[in-house]
Amino acid sequence: MTSDEHIAIRPFVPEDQDAVARIARRSFSALWARLIVPGPEDFVATVDNRVAGAVLLNANLRDLPGQGRVGRIAWLFTDPDYRGRGLARQLVKQGVEQLRAQGCGPVVTEVEGYNTPSANIFHELGFRRLGTMDQVRWLGVAGALLLGLRTNRLFTPGHFLWALDVPGRPASPAVQRAGTWTLNVFITLLALLLGGGLLLPGGPVMPGASEMLAVIFAVVLLLGLREGAMQIAARMQGLKLEFRGWGSGAAVSALIAVLFGKVFLLPGSCYPPGDGWHYHQFRRQLALSAAAGTSMVVILFLSALALPAQVPEGFAPMIAGNIVEIGIALILFDSMIAFEPFQGYNARRMLDYSRTLWIAFASIVAVIYVFVVILG
Repeated sequence: MTSDEHIAIRPFVPEDQDAVARIARRSFSALWARLIVPGPEDFVATVDNRVAGAVLLNANLRDLPGQGRVGRIAWLFTDPDYRGRGLARQLVKQGVEQLRAQGCGPVVTEVEGYNTPSANIFHELGFRRLGTMDQVRWLGVAGALLLGLRTNRLFTPGHFLWALDVPGRPASPAVQRAGTWTLNVFITLLALLLGGGLLLPGGPVMPGASEMLAVIFAVVLLLGLREGAMQIAARMQGLKLEFRGWGSGAAVSALIAVLFGKVFLLPGSCYPPGDGWHYHQFRRQLALSAAAGTSMVVILFLSALALPAQVPEGFAPMIAGNIVEIGIALILFDSMIAFEPFQGYNARRMLDYSRTLWIAFASIVAVIYVFVVILG
């Protein structure tokens, strides 16, 4: 930034559309960039009269239980060539001021866990990261679900809700871990109950007590050992991590269970403690921690695949069968799917650090998938 640059925040006008669309394409994937449609209540940042960023607002979350009008910062982005000038901070401030002028009380936004540049701006401006229990205490169960649907957060795994003027703080890692295991057990049992789901051949299957217990063991082993490996790998590098559950993505997981009778796990992930840290400073440690967690899931999956041949009967093969059934999607997302809206999984962390590391894991899992799922 030079001292003679002129920076301004002003309302969006139709003539800004092409510039905003160009910046959106540079800031997001093609999928998300197409969803960005600014309007007259939104704002752009300019540097020497050149559009260099935008904030898109939504003041229509007005039907949340007992909350009146709640505002939302839906999109915040700046041109990569103009970052480091404080444009995003000024856009957020202007966005909050505009939402206040429209009668909004609390203001919310959603940020992916790895996107610490945005998260830190909201953190410094007084926003709080709210866990699921805080959202329930604020809005009740129905209100929290409604907010998740209206902000699309229930369809984006790994995103966290940030709110201004809403008290509370996320639950402890132990509580979030227990909630994550419970959510995934419930979704797995739902998929088992529905058999092929509503769209595939099959029908409802009422699992017995031993089958439900096997599901619980399978989910806890997959998620517990995955997190344990990530924590150990981080500690070996001198980094302490805390577990955070994902309430986000629950709608996607439930829809897959209901429509197809399949399981899409929401494992949560491990992050440096608290808020205010910078992702790029821990990129290496987080990538190697992710590689350790993914390796553990792959090892557990292959071991479960081989167990029935060694122990054909009993409770252990039931657990192994569930690990194979529900683990295949997890190893795919943890090793291969590094792109929106699934960048909360381990694959993104590995790709950000080393394309070679990501390709290696993706190739190994692709071979496993071909031989186990396609060729059977």
